[in-house]
Amino acid sequence: MNWISGGGDFRIVFTDVTNSFTAHLREYDGIGNADEFVGEKVRITEDSIVTWSPIDKWVDGGNEEAEFYITTYNASPGQASFYAEGFD
Repeated sequence: MNWISGGGDFRIVFTDVTNSFTAHLREYDGIGNADEFVGEKVRITEDSIVTWSPIDKWVDGGNEEAEFYITTYNASPGQASFYAEGFD
């Protein structure tokens, strides 16, 4: 699911972490365009809060908004729960 933003900050809260994994915020650019990485990837080793800021640079397109999503690496299903929130 993409979160549509006009810029600001993007925060994600990881809970119930049982094994370490990596998370990276990405911006969806539509069909035919490569999605972009936003900021640095983050290694999650315990329950934590991660904020990517500022994210205004990725606002683009005719709707002047950015569509964000999280990619995880080395994560197993059920190894963590998360809640994401944007602050425009």
